Amino acid sequence: MHDVLAYLMNYAFDHDIGVIYDSTLPASAPPVSFVKQRLVIMNANFRESEQPFALAHEIGHVMLEHYRIHCNAPA
Repeated sequence: MHDVLAYLMNYAFDHDIGVIYDSTLPASAPPVSFVKQRLVIMNANFRESEQPFALAHEIGHVMLEHYRIHCNAPA
């Protein structure tokens, strides 16, 4: 799983997307993207098995310029 996260982080950096892993958030806080700022904030306490999908999902919002549409669907 760490290989997938490393690949996604490198992909984000290669496309000028910043990624912040925040370990101070509660486990229930979902990851979020800020399209204009080209930034993704990942919750380090979010379900570990879902982190690769969540990171790819948020990178997708930035790449496709999906301005704040709430996607808080349970996994």
